[in-house]
Amino acid sequence: MRKDIKDNKNKKIGSIDTQLNGRSTIYNKEGSRIGEIRPDGNRLVAYDKHGKKIAYWQERDDTTYTPNARKIAKGNLLIEMYFQELIINRLGN
Repeated sequence: MRKDIKDNKNKKIGSIDTQLNGRSTIYNKEGSRIGEIRPDGNRLVAYDKHGKKIAYWQERDDTTYTPNARKIAKGNLLIEMYFQELIINRLGN
């Protein structure tokens, strides 16, 4: 079942579809698939639409990391990272 993802102004920026196996597919506001979050032991791993790992969240210390284990922030920021990428890409073009 898809749920809308909204920004702080309550405007839809995307949606998330969570399956029973723990996987979540992330879509942009146009409905195009932009990535997937998959469980992997005691962590959740975020992949882009091409299957490249972009970050992971470690449950035991509640911290989000880059694929090469550099700490990004405290808390699970995986969904936010997809939309941060979209903003950065728009500004760069």
